[in-house]
Amino acid sequence: MPEAHYAGIATGDLDGDGDPDVFASTFGAGARVLFNDGSGRLVDAGQRYGEDMSYKVALGDLNGDGGLDAFLANWRGSKVLLNRWW
Repeated sequence: MPEAHYAGIATGDLDGDGDPDVFASTFGAGARVLFNDGSGRLVDAGQRYGEDMSYKVALGDLNGDGGLDAFLANWRGSKVLLNRWW
């Protein structure tokens, strides 16, 4: 896995289990989701989202379905990721 430099993070319950998870934007390895395993340990979901040069992320319910979605700002533009992505 290429080295990543975290540029921004947002926290929220992404998987609906009541624990805060992390959506992290990076320079060098694409944005990533880290799930809270219930004991406070963060586990990498293993997928990368957006481009390698992501610098900001914000979470909110953008489509009104009750789940958190992500707004990801990339070096070459922005992207909305609806909660079905993770």
